Amino acid sequence: MIDDKRLVASIGLLGNSTKSKKLATNLKRLAGGLQNIRTFDLELTSAEQKSINDAIAVLTSAAGVYRKAMTIQLKNEKVRKDNFERTLTLVQASRFGKLESTEDKYLFLATVLPNTLSNLSDISESYASAIYPLKYCFTEALELIARRLAEKPDQVQQELEAAWQRFQDMRPRLLERHGEQIRKVIALLEAGAAQSVNRV
Repeated sequence: MIDDKRLVASIGLLGNSTKSKKLATNLKRLAGGLQNIRTFDLELTSAEQKSINDAIAVLTSAAGVYRKAMTIQLKNEKVRKDNFERTLTLVQASRFGKLESTEDKYLFLATVLPNTLSNLSDISESYASAIYPLKYCFTEALELIARRLAEKPDQVQQELEAAWQRFQDMRPRLLERHGEQIRKVIALLEAGAAQSVNRV
């Protein structure tokens, strides 16, 4: 059976802790099922009894491997979670997190979430369609940056500075490409805000 060093080396191939726990449980149940067979009077031969015993030993050992894997994975998952939460706090407090203008936020989204906002001309003629990316996609973009940076927890500040500089360098080109659509969004937001004031 796999030893601890090999287990640590191959832990990434075993999925996550939930998967390992499920596999360990299933293997243990299979071993238990074979153990039950031994309690029945099935007139098994010595060879058959040995085969069952060998199978129980293999299944029990395999279940133990996945239990060990689960313990290691739980520890690794906690480290990743803690790194992400610390990094997200830094990202939210950074200049990215403090972007305020609609123009800046949409340019930022067009950079970080190109698949979501690959074409800002898709914004329909409604206040809701214009405000949605600012309320929900912006938060998602910050989280995405945090997940990327959390992989290098000792370099978060440096990476943030480098990312901000790249964003500033790209800004003129982004504005040229998306400026017309962004102005349309701003007009929709201003019209929606005015209607809300009028209703009051």
